[in-house]
Amino acid sequence: MKRLIALLLCATIIFSGNIANAKIVNSNNSEVTMNLNSDENISDGRKYVYDHNFITIIQMLEEFLGIELDGFIAYYNKFFDEKAIEKSDTEEKSWDDGYEYFGRNVVYNPKLEFMIFFEEQLGYDYNELSKEQSKKIIKKYKKAQEAYQKEGYVSTKNFILKAQVNETLRELGYDVPIHSLVDAAQHLKDDITKEEYKKLIDLSLRSLKSLDETQILKDSVIADKIISKYGLSAKEILIQSSGYGIQLGLYNVDNGRITKNNLDTVLDTKDSAKIDNQHQKIWDKVQDIIPSKYMEMINRFEINTDGYGEITAFVDSVDNRNWSLSVDIRDLLDEDGRFMEDGIITIIHEFAHIISLNSEQMTTDKRDNTLYTVEEGTLKKDSYLNMYYQRFWKDLISEREKTYNDEDFYTFYENHSNDFVTEYAATNPVEDFAETFAVFIVEDRKSDDEVVNQKVNFFYQFPELVTLREDIREAIKEL
Repeated sequence: MKRLIALLLCATIIFSGNIANAKIVNSNNSEVTMNLNSDENISDGRKYVYDHNFITIIQMLEEFLGIELDGFIAYYNKFFDEKAIEKSDTEEKSWDDGYEYFGRNVVYNPKLEFMIFFEEQLGYDYNELSKEQSKKIIKKYKKAQEAYQKEGYVSTKNFILKAQVNETLRELGYDVPIHSLVDAAQHLKDDITKEEYKKLIDLSLRSLKSLDETQILKDSVIADKIISKYGLSAKEILIQSSGYGIQLGLYNVDNGRITKNNLDTVLDTKDSAKIDNQHQKIWDKVQDIIPSKYMEMINRFEINTDGYGEITAFVDSVDNRNWSLSVDIRDLLDEDGRFMEDGIITIIHEFAHIISLNSEQMTTDKRDNTLYTVEEGTLKKDSYLNMYYQRFWKDLISEREKTYNDEDFYTFYENHSNDFVTEYAATNPVEDFAETFAVFIVEDRKSDDEVVNQKVNFFYQFPELVTLREDIREAIKEL
């Protein structure tokens, strides 16, 4: 072991001390040069911290010695964690989806991609897998990436290889939701005909190519004829496969109670009707936060995850009467199952959307300059959001609409930073309302000396919202 440590240290010194630059192939398959001595090579990732020098050495040693050196990586991550956190506030994240970013340079790391999926999304410990199991899985991830580079996002081989990994994990006893119709086809291979298998593959790839919502709905009807008998929903699967997150649980809501919707992406088991304890815990907290009047509007509840960070929660409605609430379990509960403050605040933010965009706030009147119109419809004159818009956004919206890229947006925000509770609030009036409402709930009343404080105090003119504030604060006081 001492010889191994010495070898590792020597390699680190030699590699990072004497080799100043390395050539890497970027996403455009052109050769670029990277300074290996630069601090920019240290990631500010959410859970893992990787320095390219170190990872390269580890991979070389693993190949040469025929063993895995995860312990060294874990130690290295811990050692550099504070440095990475310090950098994270000022620099863009340097990895995502299994890629390590160094400026414009991209290095694909199959092991990293799988660890993100297995630990961050599925919630398991990578160290539970044997060395042989992890080696086989990483090999398939690498082959999948090679297929992706040759054939693009709609590579059949890429999807099949990933589906085979999922099936391997299921055989090992891990709960892995269905990610795509290709994944469904692989899982049901022994139960469906060859024609049905091929049809699912074709439908999956067609939906990825078109990304047309109408076509996806049509394709889901066709696919459901094959997979619905197994407790799977093609519509839910196709929605999940078009994004980065995965669905961990889907529930119907009736009179404040949740029941399992067994047409989802989660494979049926003997306890298909049983509600996961953590899912129920989250729903109970949602009920504590959202008053019964508005809870009656929620008829669908989803637990999903895209890993740590990214999207914490969102609401959706097709008619402004019936709402769906989706939450990311990784961003709501910590490793000990306790609620995290930021996650709860995000639920309050999403609740603000239901308050401001439900059908009772909408009108069928013809739009004029006294009425604010959003994607969901035209708001009543005395609706919360219309009054908010008329007071704080009417003279600002034209300037915001002239921002066509991130740089323009940042300029807009910097020019008006004292008017918003967060940078995200500057996105549009809808998000500004929700972000400010959350501050109204969790913080004390402000003085009226600045616009941002006037926005927070706007909500105090409504007695029903003040009462609601008191109830929510009581429900979350332990956070």
